[in-house]
Amino acid sequence: QVDNAVIALGTNDLKDNHSSGATNALYSKAVDTVAREFPSAHIFVSAVLPRKDRPGHFKDYIEKVADINKFLWEYA
Repeated sequence: QVDNAVIALGTNDLKDNHSSGATNALYSKAVDTVAREFPSAHIFVSAVLPRKDRPGHFKDYIEKVADINKFLWEYA
């Protein structure tokens, strides 16, 4: 039995230049899967943390992080 599940996705997806929409879809799928497989579990989702290892694309990356975190706030 699973009491709690923590889902933390996104930083590597964005590092690999995936869109925020694609990452949002992955988050939704992950949460739906955990909820279906472990219906009594409390599900916690982690906000996407900013990274600084993409200096040439930092502004775009930060905008995507903000989009995903807004989605997560509304989704949760």
